[in-house]
Amino acid sequence: MQYPFPLLDAWASYGPRPSKDPDERWTIDHLLEDLATAGFGGALVRHEQALCYDSMFANRRLSAELEPHAGLLLPCWSAMPHQCGDFPPPAAFVAEMEAHDVRALWFTPATQGYPIHGDLLASLATVLAPRGTLLLLPIAEVGGNYRDAVEFCHIFAANPVLIAGATWGDWRLVNAILDACPNAHLEFSAMQGNRAVEWFAARHGVERCLLGTGLPRRAAGAARGFVDWSLMGQEDVAAYGSGNLARLLGVPAPA
Repeated sequence: MQYPFPLLDAWASYGPRPSKDPDERWTIDHLLEDLATAGFGGALVRHEQALCYDSMFANRRLSAELEPHAGLLLPCWSAMPHQCGDFPPPAAFVAEMEAHDVRALWFTPATQGYPIHGDLLASLATVLAPRGTLLLLPIAEVGGNYRDAVEFCHIFAANPVLIAGATWGDWRLVNAILDACPNAHLEFSAMQGNRAVEWFAARHGVERCLLGTGLPRRAAGAARGFVDWSLMGQEDVAAYGSGNLARLLGVPAPA
């Protein structure tokens, strides 16, 4: 795997969605252009249609559309409980993940309307545990609820969990989550507080901090600022900028 630039984005997406501004950049070409402009060599990518249409349709579409960009754009599939019959049972789901080399999943319990509880998620956790799959949980999808976030991390205790989309207003909340859950990690696309990465890296370890942009819905300038003007040492900046995500996904890191 060869990267054109030394940075990897942990929080990027594309695709149509309801109430989108007509002038918004949303296509895969827009995403590729923005990643190149911001100097990113690759990204873990979600498909927005997973939130407003059939999740497995969106997952399969994502893998098909990313295939021409293999090694540059890495698929992150949507995952949800199977009990209502509209999503594959865990074993079948994981088999399809493996067939498409999917190494990360994102969960949206608020949008998809299910509680975070072992009754619904334990069977999925059981089959994901041996794979060490990276799991993305947007903080908005637990409504800023500490108990739900911690419960999710405990159900999936064998997997790394990336708390995404937190803002500086969530500082105390995400700090508490990281304190309580050793498997919790944090991405910083919206956490644009002063010295945020340096503070969390010093308290929780830089290995739990990941670079994210929110492209193409967000501009990447603030995200690049955390790299270009970091007060951390070079090795920590490299871990934050690409190494941690590459390690969690089990792919080669950029030089």
